[in-house]
Amino acid sequence: MDPDLYRKIIKEIEEIDSVETIFFGGIAEPFSNPNILTMLKAAVNTNKKVEVITNGTFLDETLIKKLLSMNIDTLWVSLDGASQESYEEIRSGSNYNEVIDSLKLFNQLKYRFGGKTKLGIAFVAMKSNVHQIPELIKLTNSLHASELKISNVIPFDKNMRDEVLYSNSLVCGNKSEDLFDVRSTFQPIISLPIMDFEKPQVKGILGEVFQNASLLRIGENSIVRKSGHCNFINDNCLFIRWDGEFSPCMALLHNNITYLSDTERRIEHCSFGNAKESKITDIWNNKDYFDFRSRVRKFDFSPCTICGHCNYVDDNSEDCYGNQFPTCGGCLWAEGFARCP
Repeated sequence: MDPDLYRKIIKEIEEIDSVETIFFGGIAEPFSNPNILTMLKAAVNTNKKVEVITNGTFLDETLIKKLLSMNIDTLWVSLDGASQESYEEIRSGSNYNEVIDSLKLFNQLKYRFGGKTKLGIAFVAMKSNVHQIPELIKLTNSLHASELKISNVIPFDKNMRDEVLYSNSLVCGNKSEDLFDVRSTFQPIISLPIMDFEKPQVKGILGEVFQNASLLRIGENSIVRKSGHCNFINDNCLFIRWDGEFSPCMALLHNNITYLSDTERRIEHCSFGNAKESKITDIWNNKDYFDFRSRVRKFDFSPCTICGHCNYVDDNSEDCYGNQFPTCGGCLWAEGFARCP
């Protein structure tokens, strides 16, 4: 991002009382930007919460001290595996031990100097690494991380389709006769007592229970499987791209290709304005953007993740309910498959 554009954006953000958090992330590595520390410092000076995500390969003692000294709120680190073999197979060219040593150093320096920055761990689950989640939880605890956020992999190429862990939940492409009954059948509230969930006799049934419950209660805690729910819109998020384009969500930030089962989808970037040309508040309040947010909150889009058989699913330009660009019925984020820090 052009430094002058960034200064314009950050000055406007500082003046918007309702902005709570400034997050640095998206596609690619924030710390590859030579200006990132200056950008982070300017964000911290707005007195908003500041979070940044990294793959951890740039973290060294100098960088860690600078991050701790400016008191960013959360440093998120993407870990693709809980072992050297798994991590380095997925993230080619990276060194697992160096990243883990950097996170241990982060904790040492944090407690030595009284830093307030929290550590968060982000993990993308797929067939090749899902077995490591128990070890990942132990690793998260040992690193004193405040949160572990696990997402499913989003297949951006054909090779990644075989890595997804939600083929049965993502019914798109299933030719069975019961296809259209998946969401229409009655799903009850199911309440479970506290059990030894690690026991083999119990562990095997939990997935089936969750799959068939509209709401699952374990003890006094409720777990709702939401469908057609966009966290980006409902949490009033906005995304400003490097060139100033103003997108409503992660999925629409760039042109990309993704897959629903065997169906290739061409997703076209959506922008409601450019920060170079307009004030953030003016873009946020313009009618087209307001109407889009209202439409997404209602989420009356065609259920492409259930169906996916017609040509409308090939892109996000139109759906079979008559909605026009951008359509959100095939969005993996809105169905809870993909999660972001």
